[in-house]
Amino acid sequence: MAFSNIDFAIAIGVFVVFVGVLFGYVVNYLVNYRNMAASSELTGVATDIFNTFFTSKGVPSNWDELSLPPVKVGLIDSLYRMAINVTGSADINNKAINGTLNFDSECSKNVLNETVRLYNSSNSEIPFQLYNQTYCSNRYLRAGDIVFNVTLSAGQTKFFYVYFSPEKNVTNTSYSVVFSNETSYVFQAFPVEELQTISIDRLKALKRLSFTDVVQTLVTGYDFKMEVSS
Repeated sequence: MAFSNIDFAIAIGVFVVFVGVLFGYVVNYLVNYRNMAASSELTGVATDIFNTFFTSKGVPSNWDELSLPPVKVGLIDSLYRMAINVTGSADINNKAINGTLNFDSECSKNVLNETVRLYNSSNSEIPFQLYNQTYCSNRYLRAGDIVFNVTLSAGQTKFFYVYFSPEKNVTNTSYSVVFSNETSYVFQAFPVEELQTISIDRLKALKRLSFTDVVQTLVTGYDFKMEVSS
């Protein structure tokens, strides 16, 4: 009988230890699960906030021009790009060439003259000047001649990219490039591509909104902090 009591005591001890270890694993699992669930939820909220700000122009799409808070804040605007290639039919040494560009033939993009920039294939800005511009209503650019200097060997082709947008808070360039009589080249402009970029106009408008104005446009119960600096 004494031997049986000892066995029983050992069994109880082993059982208690087992239950204790099992309880520890369960508690640890629940804590980790809770942390993972909270982390997953916060990741979802952060993704929703990011998508609100950085995937659309907002509602209404011109909210940055209005005095009332928007239904939805969006910081994205259109950025347009037009590829150009220039092929030399003879050697050209740093001479001005020109070609005609149709920025917005249907007057639907609201392109502003001061936003136009020219880059080469290495993404370096190239001095240029626009001449003979035609406009849609409200000073929006329709077409114009672009003039810039190039150096080409006979048969060589170089690519350039013209960027432009409807952004209003862009300073005009101060380049000065004059026409030349150079004709030993072929100028070709490709169709306009529409890209997306973060809008300076909308960032500045965001600074005018109160924290409450912004939070009420978000579908989330979480508080957050936001800082916009110029």
